[in-house]
Amino acid sequence: MKVLTIVLGLFLMVSCGNSSKFTAPSSAKAGSEIIVKFTNPISSTDKSRCWITIAEKTKPDSDWGAWQYVNDKATSIKLICPDKAGEYEIRLHDMYPAKKSHVIERKSFTIN
Repeated sequence: MKVLTIVLGLFLMVSCGNSSKFTAPSSAKAGSEIIVKFTNPISSTDKSRCWITIAEKTKPDSDWGAWQYVNDKATSIKLICPDKAGEYEIRLHDMYPAKKSHVIERKSFTIN
């Protein structure tokens, strides 16, 4: 049984994509533009859109700041930072419109 549990755990790590979906700077100046680079082209179809936002770190996943849809097969996207300094997260969501909020990856981000 222990071997089965280990094999199942390894399968889930591979099939669920345990790797990073994007890279981004860890900080930026208020109001500046940043580029988020996707590790692999993003699948973002009309029935399962991806979208990305910079949200205040303390806010729930259902809360967002300025956001953008991610184009299908995108390898990067530009985001405008909030005007207010503080601790934020860059949140990548998928499965819209079936789920209005479904974070698949988040990265801590500081606005100076």
